[in-house]
Amino acid sequence: MEYLGIDLSCAVGSLRRGNIPDKDCLLPLISKLLGYAIVAASTTVKLPQASTMFYFCLDISSINVPRSCMYA
Repeated sequence: MEYLGIDLSCAVGSLRRGNIPDKDCLLPLISKLLGYAIVAASTTVKLPQASTMFYFCLDISSINVPRSCMYA
């Protein structure tokens, strides 16, 4: 059983039998999930910054484009 590039079969199989998954199965799973969580959190943090810059650069009321928007 693979979901988002993560092989869950050994962890789910161990848990169904009532056992704790082996270290060789659990560590790659935790590593992959932690990586996805870091990417999701960093994207969530950056979205408000990007939207602020986007709306600042699209200010229609001013004719002069801010210098910071020319290179964005």
